[in-house]
Amino acid sequence: MGSYVLYLLMLAFVALIFAYFSGTLVFRERKLYMLLVSVGFYLLMGSSLMEVWGDKMTWSEWAIGLNAALVAIGVASIGTGALIREARHMEDPQRIEMLAKVFIGISVAMGAILAASGGTSHTIVDPEGVPGATISGSFSYLGPAGWVLGAPLMVGAVLMSWIGARAAMTRKDARGFWLMGAGVLFLLWPFDVWFNDLPLSPAFMMMAITMTYFGFQLPKEGEGIEEDEHSRDDAMKDPSQDNGPAPWVKEAITAHKADIDDVGPSGDSDDGVGIGDEAIGPDDPEEG
Repeated sequence: MGSYVLYLLMLAFVALIFAYFSGTLVFRERKLYMLLVSVGFYLLMGSSLMEVWGDKMTWSEWAIGLNAALVAIGVASIGTGALIREARHMEDPQRIEMLAKVFIGISVAMGAILAASGGTSHTIVDPEGVPGATISGSFSYLGPAGWVLGAPLMVGAVLMSWIGARAAMTRKDARGFWLMGAGVLFLLWPFDVWFNDLPLSPAFMMMAITMTYFGFQLPKEGEGIEEDEHSRDDAMKDPSQDNGPAPWVKEAITAHKADIDDVGPSGDSDDGVGIGDEAIGPDDPEEG
């Protein structure tokens, strides 16, 4: 107990910093995908703080289940945000966005079950190794049902890697490489990976959080802010949103043409009064 406190405090500090900055991104880019990403960061921060608490207070079955649920929902939320952001560049974005919302709803439900039933069944959390646990980190203390309930983590990580690869390869978006790396690291987190008696799960989490943040950075000033897919689609579909003159300009042009038509070719109006002839002054020789 307490063997990895500095290690875990570093993880908690990194998660706290990036969770805070993800909140600032929400105020700049007020869209659903960015809100989901920020929620995911705060859930991962909560998991990091639980790691510090578990290292000092010893782990129990319910804490193992809660920590796994926080990470599963957090990664699923980030993966859903990545999918919604990329949906605007796919065919049928509305259906993809609807599927993403269904996925995050299922992920939250499964995570809630995992957190609430962590200490109720051996198939969810295996209590045999929990008393000697120093770091919860992976899913190594979960039973078969716990792995199933934590599956949204895997799906969210795969979504991040796929979306990152698609953005980098098809749109030459460099931020896709960050998402690819973060997805791979999140995929490694559930497995109990050690190196020279050092658990690597906290390191995977720190690097994954950092890469995820850079993967969702907004374009720099001058590069333009990403368009809202709905307003862009409406502008493309609405025939009134063309490059022609405004309706009031068209009405003024029509009225002006009508006035010209009322005037004859010599400048005489219909009542016979000349409006195009020059005025004849008193000194005009023709007048005499």
